[in-house]
Amino acid sequence: MGHHVSKDKKRSPNNLTTPKGKKSAKKPGGLLSSSKGAGQPKGATQTSKTESSKKKMPFLRFQSSQAKKRYQDQMFEAENNPEPNIDVSNCELDEIPDDLYSACNYLQKEALLLNNNWLSGIDKPDRLNDFRTLRVLDLHHNEIKNLPENIHQLENLQVLNLENNKLSKLPSSIGKLRHLQTLNIKSNRLHSFPEEICNLKSLRTLDISGNKIVRLPKQFYKVRTLETLILDPEQMHYPPSDECCKGTEAIMIFICSDNQIEYLPPSNFLLDVLDIPTSPDNQIEYLPPSNFLLEVLDIPTSPSKVSQSLAKHLRDEESLQDSDKMDKELEVISHKKDEERRKLLLELEKIENGVNRLIEDMMAENKRVKQVEQWIDELEEERMKDDDWCSVQYEEYQKLRKQEILENMQNLLNDINAQEALRLQNLGQKDETMKLALHSEEVASYQQVEDVLLNKEIGHTIVTDLYIQQEKAQRDAFEVLQLQKDARIQRITEQITMIEEELYNLTLVELEKRQMKATLEASLLEEKRHSLINMLETIDGRTRK
Repeated sequence: MGHHVSKDKKRSPNNLTTPKGKKSAKKPGGLLSSSKGAGQPKGATQTSKTESSKKKMPFLRFQSSQAKKRYQDQMFEAENNPEPNIDVSNCELDEIPDDLYSACNYLQKEALLLNNNWLSGIDKPDRLNDFRTLRVLDLHHNEIKNLPENIHQLENLQVLNLENNKLSKLPSSIGKLRHLQTLNIKSNRLHSFPEEICNLKSLRTLDISGNKIVRLPKQFYKVRTLETLILDPEQMHYPPSDECCKGTEAIMIFICSDNQIEYLPPSNFLLDVLDIPTSPDNQIEYLPPSNFLLEVLDIPTSPSKVSQSLAKHLRDEESLQDSDKMDKELEVISHKKDEERRKLLLELEKIENGVNRLIEDMMAENKRVKQVEQWIDELEEERMKDDDWCSVQYEEYQKLRKQEILENMQNLLNDINAQEALRLQNLGQKDETMKLALHSEEVASYQQVEDVLLNKEIGHTIVTDLYIQQEKAQRDAFEVLQLQKDARIQRITEQITMIEEELYNLTLVELEKRQMKATLEASLLEEKRHSLINMLETIDGRTRK
């Protein structure tokens, strides 16, 4: 997508290097011109083609045991290894640990590799001063949305790689990094060129491709040391696309002429840029660059080496004139590769759109399922209310029944007491009659007395039978009343049982429907997942070819 353009006068405008890094031509300062991993130290993890596209992470992520073990091993190696770099890439870090700040501080490390993690930013800017000895900071392939305002505390920083993040702007203090030579902000969310970059007086390599930048500021002429500028010329409005396609030198000449300023090649300013940085406040003693960083940055440390470097640069310029034809062929191949990459990106975009539609369908289905569950909960709540109402009615009925039974039993006891009183009264009358008969008819014969007693006994028997008949009639009436009440209770109980069975059947039917829908949805999701996996395998196979 982006073109890598050189600023040397003798180099042909067609001598372009694509961001894929197919050609890596060394510049006078020794920095690699490939846009991927520009300024990356030796031993840094190279990102493969499949890793170049931003990985989509799940909503909930936890550090795996392998990543945790890798982090511990790398920290142990950093403490026991004299090399000035710490490599904690691919450790699934969502924040910078405290012990990493401390290690960089007391071990005076010069290179920190934090690429391919889950970082969303530098969440502890108050500890950023612990990184003051860093010269290389690699944060590519993370999820960083913003940088802290005190980024200028990294006063010795020379290489800053922020490729493939989520940056929408840069802090204004980044312009205070006076020793920064390489800045890679490729594939972020920048809509306009960060004007703070114009204040970087030592910048040699800048990559702004993969963003939505369409204009360069007129103040860009202030970056007089710039050798390599990587951008997307086809979307540029200022400078025009045709000027952007000619190379970095043509872009700088156009901007300088637009500001009525004479253009000077960056070689006139390189000696000042390559001076060894020192701490302005003398709070720390600057450590001489190790062989590791000298190989990465190719910084000469003496005037003789500077002269040798410039002589070698002139020889390289002469040899590059003979390689123009090869560069043209490489450019054709590069364009073909770019076209293939565009097609692959279109296919990946289609797949991503399909996945987004699938997620939307799943969310809609989840919403519908939640509505069904809410409806079932409402039915269950109504059933519970009906059960409570039936229970209350049944309890009230039981209370009324007990009250009626108690009243009937009280009436029965009253009748029994009345009959007993009548019987006692009859016995008293009988005794009085017998006494009167004995007093009045003392002369009557014994047979007459027996007749009287017999008549009295007959009368008593008649009274007893009458009493038994009345008690039987009352008992029958009570049984009839009790049977009527039991029948009514049985009808109510049957109605309650019928309602409960209907509610239970409704619940079973709804649960069966829900289970069938869930099974159908799972099968559909499985089919879509298989289709997506097949598409990804096909695309991966094309990419490997």
